Parts: sequence; C-alpha cells; structure tokens
Amino acid sequence: MNNPHQEAGLIKVVPKTLVGVLGGDESNVGPDVALANDLGADSLDFVELRYSRVKQGMLPAWQRQTATA
Repeated sequence: MNNPHQEAGLIKVVPKTLVGVLGGDESNVGPDVALANDLGADSLDFVELRYSRVKQGMLPAWQRQTATA
C-alpha cells in the first residue's frame, strides 16, 4: 500500500486537492505558493482542505480520530 505521507505521493495528491477545493489550474500550485495570498484561500477553504485530507486518509491516525469524532 502506498504511504500518502511520502513526498512523491504528496506531490501528486496535494495540487489536485487544492485545485478541487480552490478551483483554478494545477500549474498555479507549487511549493512556493501561499494558499491565502497567492491562491485566495479563506478560512472556509482551510476547513474544506482538512476535510478532503480526512476523506483521502492523509492524516496521521491520532488526527483521524479527532477529525471524525
């Protein structure tokens, strides 16, 4: 099973997740991009990003328990 916490897995998943929540183009997402300043994310977007990570199983086990409670 692939560990989504490995760098290669994150590089594939995170841009798609950000585009899915924030819209826009995957080419605008990179390691030097600020979510709020560059992509226009607001507080609700951060909640949606966390929820998306929970659904994808991308949180450590201790965070999954509190996120789904």
